[in-house]
Amino acid sequence: MTAPVAVSAAPPRPARTRSPWLTLVAMCLGFFLMLLDSTIVAVAVPSIAADFEVTDAATVWVNSGYLFAYAVPLLCSGRWGDRFGPRRVYIVGLGVFVAASLACGLAPTLEVLVTARIAQGAGAALMTPQSLAMIRRVFPAASLPTALGVWSAVGGVAAASGPLLGGVLIAWAGWPAIFLVNVPLGVVALAMVVWWAPRLPAAGGTVPVVTAAASALGVFALVFAVHEAPQTAGWLTIVVAAAGIVLTALAFVFQPRDPRRALVPGLLVRSRGFVAAVSSATSASFIVGAALIPVMLHLQNERGLDVGTATLVVLPLGVVSAVTAPLAGLCVRRWGARPVAVTGSAAMVVSVCACAVAADTGAPISVLVLALGLFGFANSFVWSPLATAAMTSVPVEFAGAASGTYNATRQVGAVLGSAVTAMLLAVSGPVVALGVLGLSGFVAVAGAAVLPKGVAAARARPSA
Repeated sequence: MTAPVAVSAAPPRPARTRSPWLTLVAMCLGFFLMLLDSTIVAVAVPSIAADFEVTDAATVWVNSGYLFAYAVPLLCSGRWGDRFGPRRVYIVGLGVFVAASLACGLAPTLEVLVTARIAQGAGAALMTPQSLAMIRRVFPAASLPTALGVWSAVGGVAAASGPLLGGVLIAWAGWPAIFLVNVPLGVVALAMVVWWAPRLPAAGGTVPVVTAAASALGVFALVFAVHEAPQTAGWLTIVVAAAGIVLTALAFVFQPRDPRRALVPGLLVRSRGFVAAVSSATSASFIVGAALIPVMLHLQNERGLDVGTATLVVLPLGVVSAVTAPLAGLCVRRWGARPVAVTGSAAMVVSVCACAVAADTGAPISVLVLALGLFGFANSFVWSPLATAAMTSVPVEFAGAASGTYNATRQVGAVLGSAVTAMLLAVSGPVVALGVLGLSGFVAVAGAAVLPKGVAAARARPSA
């Protein structure tokens, strides 16, 4: 692979009359809401099933519909942001998300709820690449790592706090509250974007329709095969997953060569920094998207804790992640993405393996609390450098494509991690599931280790 594509010291930006930190606040609120919805529904399944008088299995698609609709369009939505401007696409996505949240909360039947959740996921897919691309384009190089560290930590806190907030809201007002709370917060987020997010010029180009459709179908086939693996014959799972991989690969091979028209411009896959960051982030998502499931099962089923007490045990994860996020960004500015990412991914391996050992040996709860606190530290020290490396390894005019690719692979990694964890829990239990997740983190360590030396740090230093 070639070296990362250099980003000019002063890329052209429109004149700004507002602080980019206000733009970051607007982006983070919407980002928090959509990632919160990817985990908050898990605790509502029994209540939804009882209310609609259906089985727990029938309600699975309330969560899965969102995840599918979120994962599949991400590649395309990143390019739409380049084509039409990230602010415009973000506002459309947030509007869809808020309207769908209202429909979820008022859904009279399970079928309506699942349909509204799919619309929610589609809105989230439009928003995610634009938030990262917007941050990349409005922040000066010196403060970009800190901003991306905050953005990344917000995502980690949102995913980790979903079960906690979901439990509180359901106990207080029933399952519709987990969706209806998005409406006033979403309106506030929309107002923030309108007031604080600048109108950035579109990069132009077109989105290849055939390539986009083929890649979306390929991603869907892969995610669907993994998701349905526990209920499907092994040979059929392999066939569908292989078809998805082949279709996605063909879409990339036969996409237009003009980088302004390509779904994933070739300069992305030729950039060592971008490929390494994406590989490491996908592996980290494989862990983060699933690790709390076996932990919570162990605490409740084997330690005998109730839901509220078990939630308090995992609370340090979110607290430590939020507190250390700015520190991670400052470290990226000072030393570059590689040492910070290696530190974070190694801490992730240690923390998850420590949880496995503690669960296997019956160690005191305090050991799990410390391990989960280390996991929160890892959460900040992984996402900040990887997001920074991915977004600064390509020219700013391709920020949407880079963000879409980065987030799409992260989401696929999370879905794969959840599916593999579900299978391991069914045959072996929480200890083995945690052990496999922990060992898989060495892929994240390897990806972080091959990041180009000094990436992001050199760009983060103000020019003389």
